[in-house]
Amino acid sequence: MSLEIQTIEDFEYLTQSKELVVIHFWAEWNGYDKLLKEILNGLAVEFEEKVKFCSLDVDQQQFIGFLRSLPLPNIPALAYYKDGNKIALEIGLRKKKYIQNKIENYLNLR
Repeated sequence: MSLEIQTIEDFEYLTQSKELVVIHFWAEWNGYDKLLKEILNGLAVEFEEKVKFCSLDVDQQQFIGFLRSLPLPNIPALAYYKDGNKIALEIGLRKKKYIQNKIENYLNLR
């Protein structure tokens, strides 16, 4: 359901998109990330044509130095981008309805 970001170039390209992009920063060892992934998979179906859902494994070697340049204090984290701008960064597990409301609000931004 979500696009796995494999390179820094992928990340930079996706975050410049005109449409809403939701990036899930995660790690295999984090149990909360597994729960959040299930929630995001459901939302990806609901917002299929309107939102790009992406994920980035913070333990991949190619991202170690790059992630230090982002304000990412912990995982799980969701970053929302639209029109090349970061709208929000949220840390921690959130309920489906909360994320759904955020997405709907961000889709209406001009």
